[in-house]
Amino acid sequence: MFTNNKSSKVDGDSLPPGFSTRPWLVQGSRGDTLIFIDVVNQSRHETIIPELRGKTCLGCLHNGEWLLMLDESTAECFLLHITSPRTKIPLPPLHEPLEFLSKCEMLGSPENSNCTVIVASSFEVEEEQYLLHCHLGADEWIKLVSPFDDISFRDIIINYNKKIYVSASNFNLIVLDMVDGKIRLQLMGTVESKDIGAQRCGRSRFVESSGDLFYLWIEELGCFGNDGPLTNIAVYCLDFEAMSWRRVESIGSDRSFLLSGLYGFSFPSMEGMLQGNCVYLVWSCCDSERLFKFCLDDMTISFCQILSQPTKPWCRAFWSVPPSIQSISVVDESTLPNNLPSTELLKINQPDGLDKHIEDGRQGNSLMPWDDLPLELIELIASNLSLVDRIRFSAVCKEFSKVSSPIEQAKVWPWLMHMSKQDGTCKLFDPLRCEEYNMQVTPFDTLMKSDTSFAPPKMVGCSYLLAMMTMTSS
Repeated sequence: MFTNNKSSKVDGDSLPPGFSTRPWLVQGSRGDTLIFIDVVNQSRHETIIPELRGKTCLGCLHNGEWLLMLDESTAECFLLHITSPRTKIPLPPLHEPLEFLSKCEMLGSPENSNCTVIVASSFEVEEEQYLLHCHLGADEWIKLVSPFDDISFRDIIINYNKKIYVSASNFNLIVLDMVDGKIRLQLMGTVESKDIGAQRCGRSRFVESSGDLFYLWIEELGCFGNDGPLTNIAVYCLDFEAMSWRRVESIGSDRSFLLSGLYGFSFPSMEGMLQGNCVYLVWSCCDSERLFKFCLDDMTISFCQILSQPTKPWCRAFWSVPPSIQSISVVDESTLPNNLPSTELLKINQPDGLDKHIEDGRQGNSLMPWDDLPLELIELIASNLSLVDRIRFSAVCKEFSKVSSPIEQAKVWPWLMHMSKQDGTCKLFDPLRCEEYNMQVTPFDTLMKSDTSFAPPKMVGCSYLLAMMTMTSS
């Protein structure tokens, strides 16, 4: 795996070179250091900020310019502007346990005294979920619960069109607005979402982009939290007239979505940095922190390592978009190279510069895209893959999904074995073909005969489940 160990460390208000030219990833770890990660070359730049020592970052606000910080021991809470000049804005003490707090949002700019900070409660709370909000300069946080019958807040909120949209129970949508210095709630109604995440493991994110509200469903292979392998991403756009989420195949050839933790931003594509119609997602895997790129044009996934160790939610790297480039002009998508350093591929991905041609009078060879390969050749590729790659094979692109049951051609695969009693009765289950077999074995304190490839251990109790036994197909 490719990793860039280049690192620099500075004090005070210093920012890494090139910070004002592109989006960066920023990570804090309850120490006094912020780590800035350049997504172009994965270099790390550390900045010492004394105000951060012993504090937990609750969330990133205002395109990642501001951090909401909390000292759990003293309940001190404040906003911190991470770019120059460094600014700290005190907020009322926040006494809620950290595990009860979820996503944060901000109504208005911190330069305005009417700016309101909003924090949603998490699913961990024992009571009805709520929102906490306060003005800058206020003495205390105000708890707000849903005033609508049988409808409670959820922890997903998004700043859209200068209002806060709150996802509520039973697929309802609530709009939170500030009128004459007071919070006003409006029930938009139920949003039809029957096709989202049906019978699949995953998580949802909201992104506002070019006047539209998008819902992203991120699927994972198995329900493992943030350790699950990512398999697919589905994008929906809210149709306000029909009050339904409409599946879309593109977020725009000139837009990129930047996701990390509970937060997501839309940003214009940038030549050599961010490819259009792609979703960039920071994901904590079992062995490292990775940056995934989902390309919606050909439904491929690639990733690179950004941190050598996985992180916890309270120190996850987040996106920061400097103010100087938030209104950057959109570049022509046709000029964009695909140069995210995809040093390892979760799925088979097309090479960078696939559609480029050598210019200046030189003749070059044009390579064939993956989805143009003959079906016979695709089946031959599938026959030489490991079981794990076979499981993911159909998600590479539409053409790859036409290969009929590539898993069934595998030479070995995991089975499940269940022994309910100590009478020698053994049940075997083939999870790929959904078939069950019964087998009578010798007593457990003797070895199996030579015609059997395994010997079960001595059992204690009435039931034992042995997973991931590798059985050879006949």
